[in-house]
Amino acid sequence: MKFLFAQNKAELDSIHHLYLVAKTDTTRILILTEWSRTIYNANPDSSLLLANKALQLSKILNYTKGIGRSERAIAYYMILNGKESYAERLLKDAFNHAQKAKDNYCIGLIHLSYGIQFYLKAKLNAAIQHFNFSLSIFMQLKNTAELGKIYNNIGLMYKEKGEFSKAIVYFNKGIYTCKETHDLNTLTLIYNNLGLIEMAKGDCSKSLEYYFASLKTLENNSNKRMLSITYNNIGNTYSYLNQRDKAIEFSKKSLIVSEEIGSKSAIGLAHENIGLIYYRANPPKYIDAQNYFQKSKKYFQEAGELSSIVQASTYLVQTHIALKQLPEALDELKTGFKLSRKIESD
Repeated sequence: MKFLFAQNKAELDSIHHLYLVAKTDTTRILILTEWSRTIYNANPDSSLLLANKALQLSKILNYTKGIGRSERAIAYYMILNGKESYAERLLKDAFNHAQKAKDNYCIGLIHLSYGIQFYLKAKLNAAIQHFNFSLSIFMQLKNTAELGKIYNNIGLMYKEKGEFSKAIVYFNKGIYTCKETHDLNTLTLIYNNLGLIEMAKGDCSKSLEYYFASLKTLENNSNKRMLSITYNNIGNTYSYLNQRDKAIEFSKKSLIVSEEIGSKSAIGLAHENIGLIYYRANPPKYIDAQNYFQKSKKYFQEAGELSSIVQASTYLVQTHIALKQLPEALDELKTGFKLSRKIESD
């Protein structure tokens, strides 16, 4: 996943201490929702448990502000786990509660969540609109801790649209902000996104500079998800440079870390990257590539990542054609086309 909320041990320890010394239940509720948000990347299921605990306590106390924040936290989990209808209902309820409580911080997070939801549906303009709403709110609140993340998200949308110049502007704003706020997790994510842009522009050397800058940043925290992504991107770049040994080395590092954290999305991406290495080998190893692409598609399906499934199907079509498996290629092409139409219609 390309989006990120803060996650580091010092912050977790601080939140835990605040929870232990909190003197009122309403304060504990707000701490629980922030705790839930902070640990999502490391432990999504525990994040959901904390959000549900906050919601239950908020309802007992009839604490509107806590209800809104809890509903938003639960909705975020649902968005990233493919439960869109439930997430949509929760976000609407959260927005109503946040408005009633005049909780602009929560409203900013709700727009951030909507932006991510629209991104996952490949509706990039709608995502940009919500991210800009969120950016405006947090600027008004002078909450600089959120700005780096939002700059990254907007930059990512423009990258996905192929508008690299605009993307780089927002990523550079994000780098400056993250260094000011010591947000190392978002900083390493931005470095990866800039690396992907340079890769798309054909500058593999510059791309590797950004990826290794990401690795250096990761030395100071324990974000295994970003470590997996960075290894994966390095492996992919070496593959383009026809340095197969280094490509496989870093791609397998990515797979090992992904399996350690149990991320279906990351495991799928690692398999896809290894498949691409075999596909681009000289001579190509199409059977090996096909096996990895099939595993990749399986894990993306389990993760509910529609756009990634379409990409895996595209690679499978190419390997079927290369192996002269034309009926299989046609079936896979139809599957990918139907899924693409579904994404467009949602």
